Amino acid sequence: MKKIMLTSFAVIFFLFQSNGQISFGVKAGINSSNLTGLSHKNDNYFNSTFARTCDYFGFFSEIKLNKKFSIQPEILGSGKGFGYVVNPASKNIISLNYISIPVLIKYNYTNKLSFLLGPEFNFLIQKSFSSQYLEVGTNNSFNLGIDLGIACKLNKKFGAEVRYCYDFNDKIVITYPDVWGELLVRYTEGRSSVLQAGLFYIF
Repeated sequence: MKKIMLTSFAVIFFLFQSNGQISFGVKAGINSSNLTGLSHKNDNYFNSTFARTCDYFGFFSEIKLNKKFSIQPEILGSGKGFGYVVNPASKNIISLNYISIPVLIKYNYTNKLSFLLGPEFNFLIQKSFSSQYLEVGTNNSFNLGIDLGIACKLNKKFGAEVRYCYDFNDKIVITYPDVWGELLVRYTEGRSSVLQAGLFYIF
């Protein structure tokens, strides 16, 4: 059965490739990630957040449906998270790293300019934070988001893109201690919001 599936996949791949209906590429860029929809509960301690700057990189394919529309699945290593300020002298970084799988509908407005929209499936693989007392939790290791973006081909091989990503069910909960290290009941909730900018190369 595995041999049949692999053979079928290979045949479909080469048929698409020979007809010019599918292409592959690599991409990389910068994320500016922060929290949105903040909800402070019993909180006179938490002041504000600021964006965490990190990177993303990965692979994508473009499956052409017709002259105007394509499907663009991707697999990315993507850094998210945010910084937070407890007081002017205390700034901390929350690092949340994901394997992200966007599956986007691509509308080719012109030969060079395209618009993208679709869901993004995120799998949390690592989290870390600069404060040894801080506790950061999420709903689970998987969350669903939506991507909206614009892409521009610079030539036949290279292009640039800008994208906004919002995570629907990734509720991030922050709990922090008092001066004796006891975890307090007060906490802050929010969801990831990411602005991406980067380059891509088509094989």
